[in-house]
Amino acid sequence: MGVMTNLKSYCILFLGLFCHNVYAQQGYLDSLKNALDTATTPQIQSQLSAKIGNEYYKKQTYLDSAYFYVNQAYTLAKNNKLIKEQAAALSIRGNVNSYFGDHNIAINDYKEAVKLFYKLKDAHNLFGNYNNMGASYFELKEYDAAIENYYKALAMAQKEGDKILVAIATMNIAETLFVNKKYEPAKLKFEESLSILKETNFNPPTVHLFYARTLKALGELAEAENEGIASFNISEQQQDFKYASQSAQFLSDVYEEQAKYEKALAFQKKQISYAEKINRSKEKNEIEKIELNYELKEKNEQLAFAAQKENFMKIIWILVSIGVLLLILLIYRQVKITRMTRGIHDIQKRLVETELIIREKKIKKTHPFKADKNQDIELL
Repeated sequence: MGVMTNLKSYCILFLGLFCHNVYAQQGYLDSLKNALDTATTPQIQSQLSAKIGNEYYKKQTYLDSAYFYVNQAYTLAKNNKLIKEQAAALSIRGNVNSYFGDHNIAINDYKEAVKLFYKLKDAHNLFGNYNNMGASYFELKEYDAAIENYYKALAMAQKEGDKILVAIATMNIAETLFVNKKYEPAKLKFEESLSILKETNFNPPTVHLFYARTLKALGELAEAENEGIASFNISEQQQDFKYASQSAQFLSDVYEEQAKYEKALAFQKKQISYAEKINRSKEKNEIEKIELNYELKEKNEQLAFAAQKENFMKIIWILVSIGVLLLILLIYRQVKITRMTRGIHDIQKRLVETELIIREKKIKKTHPFKADKNQDIELL
């Protein structure tokens, strides 16, 4: 595997994103999810989503879930113009894409993150993105671009004054020189990296294994054996099955080349043992991945149901509002009709009363004889 996959588990420790202090325990992951469910601001939601995605990424187990959460974090940050959160999410998403082998997509994510981290004047995270961008170019076998970005990472590490980061960038440059078969320059860079690491508490197996390969290529088998043993011992102490397997295979090849067949066989058996552990771990991861996919599917269905329920509630409230409005209009119209009817009755009553008063006045003014006569005439 290239330097990107070889160093990923180490480089991520130094990305310096706000999510770098998470723990591997499942309880912590559950607490993050619970916090996300109750988060009320886009900033906190984005930060928590990025942390969850980064936690899944670091476990190298649920990469689908890692992408889901980190992409959600980026969308929230972008929609709400949160620069720091955008940059953090892009960095993690780049790591996930590179793990999937989508290195060109990963490079685009790293480039966008670099632009934002420059705005934030964040040299620490600029190191991480330049370093990982170099790793992606390495996987694409674009070694000139890889070295260019590793040197940019080195400059940021030196600016920060972080010896571990300086050692990592130097080691990456050395590995790139090695694959280009520039063994002497590679050897010098590895020695420079190891010299810096001696001043720290950080001692990864990778630098010893890569240095051992370079020494073997130069024919320095005794020194290569020592570095290979150092890599194997550190890998066993850290329970790193991957590099324990690779170191065992390297030592088996060295001993075979030295005609030390008993030792070569012993390390070949160790290599097979660790390879089997890796396969069992992969099988377990696949089972857990299937379980997670079902969990995500169920969660998505719940979210869809909740969204549908919310839409139905909106429709119901709209209909209720329209019903209330129509009822108000109906009552208003009924009141208006009642008032009009009462007004008409009042007018009719006043007209009748006026007519009766007029007739009564006429009768009083008429002589009784004329009145009787008039009445007789009316009878005729």
